[in-house]
Amino acid sequence: MSDYRLIGTLSPSVLHQFLENPKDKKIIQLCQFLILFAKQFSHLAFIILPNELKQIIFSRDNIELRILFENVLKDVNIAIFFPQTLEKHCFDLYRDKEIIKVSSINDILTTYIKINMFPILFDNESYYLRREKCSTCDTEKCKKEILFKTKTLEMKSQEKFSIFNLDDVKDWIINEKTFSLENLKKLAYLYAFLFDASKTDVSQFEKVEFSSGFVNDIKKIETKDMLKLASSVFRGTVYPPFVENSNNKNSLDWHSYKGLKLQEGESMSRIDVMEPTQQTQSGKKRIYRFQKDGKIYVLLYDTDHGEDITLKTLKKRLEKIRETSN
Repeated sequence: MSDYRLIGTLSPSVLHQFLENPKDKKIIQLCQFLILFAKQFSHLAFIILPNELKQIIFSRDNIELRILFENVLKDVNIAIFFPQTLEKHCFDLYRDKEIIKVSSINDILTTYIKINMFPILFDNESYYLRREKCSTCDTEKCKKEILFKTKTLEMKSQEKFSIFNLDDVKDWIINEKTFSLENLKKLAYLYAFLFDASKTDVSQFEKVEFSSGFVNDIKKIETKDMLKLASSVFRGTVYPPFVENSNNKNSLDWHSYKGLKLQEGESMSRIDVMEPTQQTQSGKKRIYRFQKDGKIYVLLYDTDHGEDITLKTLKKRLEKIRETSN
């Protein structure tokens, strides 16, 4: 199971509807979909539902909901949780320009958004979600206005949900100055989620190792390249190259690199960094993938440093891998 699973919840609008009328057919259908989602993506995501909803779901007045969730929560493989409110905030979330008052449910939403772990919102339509700076206090948490763009996606079940749009990744509150390997892995799993990666695919990615030099490389990345880099790393270490499997939508162009003298059982490849939906594209930004006795390592993120510099850096990092793996 991944340490970097994605967190999802109901949108503020749906939460409000849930509190107002939990017996509504649309609410029942959405809960059925949440459960289906939790089963299908248990290897990539889990669902946080406010503790206030647990009281409603298990009320004697809501037999259908109670039966639905009682059966689900018995299954330890389905990750649906009802945490207590973690932290108080004095600002509100807005849908477009209409304020949505959802009591302490709002606290749970803002808490998870604030700690950069909350890319999935379930809803049946797209909209803008805005957190405004507040006028009643002067804490750091309340000074900055944040805008989240959402879009609606269709699942295989033909149901729909909204997810934060990563066209501009800084809206997911990832700062390029502090971009880390953990951030990259979270974005890689987001790609895996969006493009139907299997449990086997995710397990394979979890075994990939990253050189300390690569971790330093990605700290220099620009915001607009974050998702491209993360998805390219995932695709280039999990799937065969495009030329070998052009029918797999997750395959991208990566190929053998002959610049270094390798030992028996070793191979070096170069992965082109590209948009998540692209399969072939030449460019200056590349990832270097090393394989030794079946083990995959990511050594270098190259933004066109020049052939001599790249070769020298690869040699140093390769030697470190050989030292630790022998």
